[in-house]
Amino acid sequence: MKIRCWRICMLIIVSCFCVCMPIPVKRAVEGGPSVRVGLVENIEKATYSVDGAFKITDEHGNKLAMNLSGGEWEIKIKTRQASRKRYRLLVLSTDDLTKANARREELDYNRYPAEVITIGRKITETTHVPSAQKQPWFDSEKEYQSNGKVIADNRIYRVYLQQSFSKKSEAEKYQGLLKRHVETTVEESYYGDAAGTIEIKSKSGGANYTFDKTIKIVGSMVTLKEFSPKGTERWDVAEARTYRGDMEFRIDDTGKLTVINELPVETYLRGVVSAEMSVSFPPEALKAQAIVARSNVIRKLGIYHQNQHFDVCDDEHCQVYRGIVRESVPTDNAVNETHGVVLTYQGRICDSPYHSTCGGHTENNENIWSGEPQPHLRGILDSKVREKLEKDQKQVTFEDEALLDKWLNASTEIPAYCNMQREDAPLNLKFYADHFRWRVNFSQDAFASVIRKKTGKNLGKIKNIVPMERGVSGRLKKIRIEGTRGDLVIEKELKIRDVLSETRLRSSCFIIERRGIVGEIPTEFIIKGAGFGHGVGMCQVGAGGMAQAKKSYADILRHYYAGAEIKVIY
Repeated sequence: MKIRCWRICMLIIVSCFCVCMPIPVKRAVEGGPSVRVGLVENIEKATYSVDGAFKITDEHGNKLAMNLSGGEWEIKIKTRQASRKRYRLLVLSTDDLTKANARREELDYNRYPAEVITIGRKITETTHVPSAQKQPWFDSEKEYQSNGKVIADNRIYRVYLQQSFSKKSEAEKYQGLLKRHVETTVEESYYGDAAGTIEIKSKSGGANYTFDKTIKIVGSMVTLKEFSPKGTERWDVAEARTYRGDMEFRIDDTGKLTVINELPVETYLRGVVSAEMSVSFPPEALKAQAIVARSNVIRKLGIYHQNQHFDVCDDEHCQVYRGIVRESVPTDNAVNETHGVVLTYQGRICDSPYHSTCGGHTENNENIWSGEPQPHLRGILDSKVREKLEKDQKQVTFEDEALLDKWLNASTEIPAYCNMQREDAPLNLKFYADHFRWRVNFSQDAFASVIRKKTGKNLGKIKNIVPMERGVSGRLKKIRIEGTRGDLVIEKELKIRDVLSETRLRSSCFIIERRGIVGEIPTEFIIKGAGFGHGVGMCQVGAGGMAQAKKSYADILRHYYAGAEIKVIY
């Protein structure tokens, strides 16, 4: 009996190992355009190990050192010169060149000299613009050539006032003077090239090199040691991380070191899908995740993070990427089986944001971020009853406080796809039950302390948190914090979540109960909330629930991105 139990345990261990271990590169379908992922910024030095022989090249692929052995190496900056910083006022960002030129002409006519700057580029199937040809934000005359099949047009036209400032305070002062006439956003950029020297040496001795240019480690997988994550999620921990592709080390515009991983999009996605969605999710949900992640990264190429010399970062700002550390058979299969598939809207690859749990209703994009409403990013009821309601021309929204109160207090009865508090919720998704409805308790002193720490303002005792504006899902857009020493208005859902928590509230869809009120002062605050994340686009746990209900990845994507089309681009 003991032997039989031992064998069963060994089978379970081996099975788990097979599911979690990374698939060798030869078994995965690679390809797509290259993507440059920013891993670490503004550091003085880094330690890394290489798992085999490698070479060092410059950023154009020219060989600098050959046939180097694996092992542990240290890289650091020996000398440096930072770029110069400047600030400009952005008036408009659009993918319509005619609209941009019309706005520039209007500004010129009203004696606010302006210019149109093109950022982004046409993306080809297998080529990538070298970082040395990185498109300057303020050089509208420069042309870029690339070869291969065009799979996306990521050009965006930005209208800037011509005047620039060396200090942010000066730009903000001018912005204030213009506010009655022109709405603007202050943007930071750098001009002039950073310079310096980079030293790389083997920690086992015998090899030491110094370069006066950006370098790449090519030919072997690289592991960054003592990796400290930038992310804020509770499961994001410090760990050594191993990456496929080329590893670039460059002196950034601040004069410090930036580490960039350059690799094909399809290889990159293996490190994204496995970090963004658990292997316990059904295959159709994993496929939906692969498609929206692919759409997101290709849509961002040439647009995001160009000041930092890369395309996307590796945390929640773009999407989470963890190299091979979480690669698995189910997530790799999802990437391979949806190779080259993206979401498009009106012929362009579209923004396809996603989040952990909507709480039963997703949100309109303009209620979370600045920008125009996007037709495919409308807040919807995350339930199969949605179709019947739409057929009957009915709509359920939660801007009303009384209705939202009932919604937040009726968790187990709600037939939402992401409701894992239901009795019939699948076991493999039960882990996410506490994302659907949650609560946080604060004493008066603790709440006042958190708010003081996060805002830098002493409002005294907290009397109340007053909702001022909500989106269609009930997510707060604006609140007023009332204290014995004054009031404070907070806008934007992420800022609200940050200000009212030592870390960050799971979402801004919540109500606050006050208890033990003495005079006007409560002794306790109870925050009752729904969902985890911003609420726009695909609800990941909802996608899992839909897949469990035998819905296909196409059904899932059409549910969360109404009007978007599924297309193979390579």
